[in-house]
Amino acid sequence: MDEGGARFPIMITFLSYIFAGVLFVGGFLGNLLIFLTLVLTSAEDGVGTRNGSPLVNLMVGLTSGANLLLCGSSAGLYYENAAERFPYCLTSFQKFLVFLSNEGLFCTIWFTALLCLLYCLKILSCKHNLFLKVKQNIPKLVCFGIVSGLIMSTVSSNVPFIFYSFKLNITLNSSYSTASLASYYYENPLTWVFIGLFGLVWVSFPFGVCVISCVTVISFLHQHLRNMKSNSSELSNCRVKSPKRVLQMISFQVLLYIVLLLEVFGGNLAVGASQNFQSSSYIIVYPLYCLMTSANIIVKNRSIRMKLASIIKKMSRYSPCFHCFLQESQHTISEQTRRGQESMVNSRTG
Repeated sequence: MDEGGARFPIMITFLSYIFAGVLFVGGFLGNLLIFLTLVLTSAEDGVGTRNGSPLVNLMVGLTSGANLLLCGSSAGLYYENAAERFPYCLTSFQKFLVFLSNEGLFCTIWFTALLCLLYCLKILSCKHNLFLKVKQNIPKLVCFGIVSGLIMSTVSSNVPFIFYSFKLNITLNSSYSTASLASYYYENPLTWVFIGLFGLVWVSFPFGVCVISCVTVISFLHQHLRNMKSNSSELSNCRVKSPKRVLQMISFQVLLYIVLLLEVFGGNLAVGASQNFQSSSYIIVYPLYCLMTSANIIVKNRSIRMKLASIIKKMSRYSPCFHCFLQESQHTISEQTRRGQESMVNSRTG
């Protein structure tokens, strides 16, 4: 009985490592697939309508790259057991991983907000002079957003961590307790200055940009779909599905974004007292966010799927077996499409 009781926590720990590993691998590979797809097909951007907007593809690629950095560094921190001691008494390698994790996290927050703003400017049609002027300067706006985001994320996210980690190592040396660390954290006035600036710059501002942009796009697309349905009784499925996919992609991404920001801000409030909260960030929230974001983009972004199909076709030329498999898959898809069209015709005539 005692042996069974002793084995149960070990089993739970083992399963948690497996679960975390699945999330990390899935999130990393999903974003790596998007990133490589955009890099390998970057020469095709702007050629034809199916390849999407080069600026949108650029922002999707940067967001996926930031997710790669976040997922990879979080995995390293989790399996190095640094999460339980964060951010105190870390080794040099673990401090480097925390630096990469912070950089990836805040670049993800910033680039996602910028991507939503870009979707808003691209999709909306407005004749106001200010809106038209902003729309004409989208490339400059995107470049400014990327550069400022990289600079601000590097400075604002890592300087406080470096200060606290080295200050605590000098002050507390090797003898410390959770209570003394929490007391030091909460009694320091710089803590609350940082949390206030952090909440304003890295939570409130990008959250406002993302949510306002997405709500505007969602309301516009919803009205657009209603107009399309009322103006045409025999509307093609493709014309309806495209706005619906964008609507679903943006809505789902906003939900993921809200969860991530709540966890990030809550983690900064709880970091001095509860390391379990911070540990849950690395084991569940960060990799799950990266995994679900990559799945959302691949499933709902038509440009990414077209680029991925183009790469698969090119790969099939170098592998006879893969070429046969691809032809068989295409035949199956075309057969299913033909049957679907026949059933639609039969239902209309019937």
